[in-house]
Amino acid sequence: MKLIAIDLDGTLLNTSKQISQINIDSIRRGVTFGFKIVIASGRPTSSLNYFASVLGVDCYLLSYNGSKCFDTLENNRTLIFEENLLEQTINKVIEFSQNNRLVMNFYVEPDTIYVVNWLEKQHLIDGFINVNNAKFTFIDNYEQLLNKTIIKCLLVLDNHNDREEMIERISELSKEANVIRTHCKNNQVAQYYVEILPSQVNKAFGLNQLCNYLKINMNEVVAFGDDDNDQEMLREVGLGICMAQGSVVAKSSSKKISQFTNDQDAVGHEIDLLI
Repeated sequence: MKLIAIDLDGTLLNTSKQISQINIDSIRRGVTFGFKIVIASGRPTSSLNYFASVLGVDCYLLSYNGSKCFDTLENNRTLIFEENLLEQTINKVIEFSQNNRLVMNFYVEPDTIYVVNWLEKQHLIDGFINVNNAKFTFIDNYEQLLNKTIIKCLLVLDNHNDREEMIERISELSKEANVIRTHCKNNQVAQYYVEILPSQVNKAFGLNQLCNYLKINMNEVVAFGDDDNDQEMLREVGLGICMAQGSVVAKSSSKKISQFTNDQDAVGHEIDLLI
């Protein structure tokens, strides 16, 4: 194995959104052993940069669930590739979000999140800030985003049933996009998301682009994940390892299910077994 791909939320991060010292030490040993590391997350690039600095190793960054990939610091964080939403998709999502007064996050580089701050939806915005440590740029209406280049959109909800209803409606609306379920939680807040990505984009797509760049075969990759948005990555690499608390979909896509959860330093324990 030559490359280790690691998801953040629910995988490398514990419930308190921290990286344990056990995980840090194991990843550093893995780098010394010869592994390259890529952080693969739905989060914006700046968030991945921050956690890479916490690790203290020079990682590749695969952000926005596979929409963007950046080289190491040694190589000046050069953009390796990017995929953005089609204009027709953006226009449909803007109209749908405005008409239904949704908390729909629109992601624009460099790491700007635009959203309308609906008074009756303030709890959703406050919850997103709490669980993701996010910073918003508030706008009066979503039509202000027409003609902007959008990387991805993310609908914020606070219960599973609303998400299931919305994912069906958005999937019908945006047939040319990849519409996926994700979620995020900490000790205070649990939220349910619908993410809208370019049609071909997922973490496996992004990881495959990085492997082509590095001249590494996908069979030479170990990937760690826990949720539905990790399924393609876990399935298509040489060794996909799911956290013990992972989703049913993530577990069924993995070659191995760790006996440890993200709160039990699963990534660290599993890397030590690889060395």
